Amino acid sequence: MREYTEQRYLPAAENYLKRAAKNGAGGVRIIDKRRQIINNWDKIKFGEIQKEVIKDGYSFHVTIGLNGINRDAVAVEVYADGINGEAIEKIRLQPDAGENAGGETIYRVQVVTQRPASDFTARMIANYEGISVPLEDNHIIWQR
Repeated sequence: MREYTEQRYLPAAENYLKRAAKNGAGGVRIIDKRRQIINNWDKIKFGEIQKEVIKDGYSFHVTIGLNGINRDAVAVEVYADGINGEAIEKIRLQPDAGENAGGETIYRVQVVTQRPASDFTARMIANYEGISVPLEDNHIIWQR
């Protein structure tokens, strides 16, 4: 019970206080970002993930057209299910500084792993204002 309180209830209470401060300004920002995501989620263009072998792992990159969604409202990750009782792996990709001519952004990451590249797939999730995915925003799009 103590662990649950420390890992769930106390962070939730802290988030509530942040969102309620200044007449709910944080809550208003959350609603605005969520509305932006809802209105544009089905317009996302998710390219194929590119995988290159590097020393001790892989370099992943994927091109994504966000089509009206701000970069700061989402996170792009490579994801692999846990095996043999181990935890799942979620590694965040970082966007390149600019967009290409088509308004798309390239996201990249290098992963040190012994697992095969085929274990990993790319996904994009909602990620703003400390929300909990999927409890507060269940927008997740998988590359495959």
